[in-house]
Amino acid sequence: MKTLYTLTSLALLASPLAAQSEIFQDPGYEGTTQYSEWDLFSYAYGTGNAPDVAGTVGLITQRADGAMIASSGNIYGFGNNLDVSLTADSPEPLGQISLQYRLLGQEGAVLDTSLWINGGETELEPTTSAEIYREEFGTSYGDTVDVAVAYTWDLSGYSVTSYEIVFDTLVHSSLDQVRLDTTTEFLGVDLIAPELVGTTIENGMPTVRFTTTAGQSYQLMASSDRTTWTAVGAGVEGDGSVHAVSDPTGLTGDARFYLVVAQ
Repeated sequence: MKTLYTLTSLALLASPLAAQSEIFQDPGYEGTTQYSEWDLFSYAYGTGNAPDVAGTVGLITQRADGAMIASSGNIYGFGNNLDVSLTADSPEPLGQISLQYRLLGQEGAVLDTSLWINGGETELEPTTSAEIYREEFGTSYGDTVDVAVAYTWDLSGYSVTSYEIVFDTLVHSSLDQVRLDTTTEFLGVDLIAPELVGTTIENGMPTVRFTTTAGQSYQLMASSDRTTWTAVGAGVEGDGSVHAVSDPTGLTGDARFYLVVAQ
């Protein structure tokens, strides 16, 4: 009597796992911060990729055809330059933005990088830019560069809650990883003096209107002799718009002078 044995085997194909980059740098932001990171991409063209390592803020969309998702989870541009858009929102006006991304490709594969605000009407060039990692090696396709770059934007003078970062890379480059950091804290820059728009009488009270700058705070001061000054009302947080502060006791004396202090 013969006994037949059937042997079966199961081959498991290991999928890459998303992992935090050891190359990207923590910008050390204070204030209210946001941090998102991407390692493995799911969509090569037309559909947004949500962060898969950390965070929930931001979508990365590659907008040029001729791209594919490589086995490593990278976005590889085999037919055209990569045209990458990162869109995000913040519940509070932002003071600084940091973008870092890692790329494999030929020398000079990193092209333009810009930040767009005000619904895409205003373009801001990076405040700082730096190459933070580089490794060169040869492949069957020629010399290849593994490079990581970092950009920052100082948003002093703007009120930014929605934005888009656009960066391009040469054809045959592969987008590997991306990190986004933001903070509501502004850089320590020189104060921008407010402009007095006008003073009117409203509801029986002098009302002073003045311009503001995002990231700065303001206090209306009043005096009857231009020597002794007292604060009027609560301080105002700048947001880039014109604010108005009323003086309840402004009509009780012979004269009243006003100034606005920025801090």
